[in-house]
Amino acid sequence: MTGLSSRSWCDSVEVAEADWAAAATSFLGGGYRVVLPVVPDAVAFERDQARRTFDVLGIRWDEVPWTALEPGSVGATVEVSGGAPYDAGRRGYGAPWTRVTPLPSPAATSAVADAIDLPWAWSSESALAGLPTISSLEASLAARHLAEAGSAVGLWWNHRDELCTSTAGPLLVELSGGWVRPAPGAGAVMSWASEQAAAEHDARPATITRELLRSARSLLAVDPLGTTTTLTQA
Repeated sequence: MTGLSSRSWCDSVEVAEADWAAAATSFLGGGYRVVLPVVPDAVAFERDQARRTFDVLGIRWDEVPWTALEPGSVGATVEVSGGAPYDAGRRGYGAPWTRVTPLPSPAATSAVADAIDLPWAWSSESALAGLPTISSLEASLAARHLAEAGSAVGLWWNHRDELCTSTAGPLLVELSGGWVRPAPGAGAVMSWASEQAAAEHDARPATITRELLRSARSLLAVDPLGTTTTLTQA
């Protein structure tokens, strides 16, 4: 990581760490959270994802924090979180807050892990389906379930019983006729890295049923920083 430190903004104005800490403890609203390597294509892709989330929620977009991801920080990995508190009185969102946090670079580019199905469906019909949100509830519940089950990765199926995504990232499935990935309507939140991997494998969108998955030759998950995990199922 070079040329980058944690920074926060409220409505385009950079704020002190203490101001962010105070706001974060009482935050109640909506927004996005994305993780990305700081390279131009990834920044453009994730900015578009984040902006679409704000558009759906009706939150005013703040471009200023994204300009902090300048060429001097190329090579860094970051989490960008943006959101706004909800004002129930006026039934709308207030001023946008944004936080850019440096992350450690990934320790490995590939891994192998066991995977199990998660026992609740992934939402694929809400207005925010397929878009990054700031909530960590699903991830926390999945982590607790996996710890209790003694497994590393969870697979999410949607309410139509279609394979959607995993806790290790969006999925690529190798079949006898080539690679596929869950169709956009399944509800997975794609990242720049997972889109790159899908393009490299020439993976076509497909509805992936349990029967189809049982015929798979390989099952891969790709996280937002490009680490590819080969998944094995019991």
